[in-house]
Amino acid sequence: MISTGLGVVSGLFAVFDIVLTIIKQGHAGGIVGYFEFASALLAVVGLIIGIISWQNEDRLDTFKRSGVGLCGLMVLINIFILILGIKA
Repeated sequence: MISTGLGVVSGLFAVFDIVLTIIKQGHAGGIVGYFEFASALLAVVGLIIGIISWQNEDRLDTFKRSGVGLCGLMVLINIFILILGIKA
């Protein structure tokens, strides 16, 4: 359940980054970098917690799957954004 929450917060940070970049027309500066770093960090921590939770049999399987899937997706999105930022 924690990994699912971290994935949701990571997604909200990523959406905030995109909206802020659009509002500032690409000149958002360091604030976008800070939020994107926080988004990536939350996604990686959520992915690790989700993978560790597979060892516990008393947890709900739905939250394990959704947390690992969401955090894994957010890690991929953050890597994609990082690659786009390096090429720009």
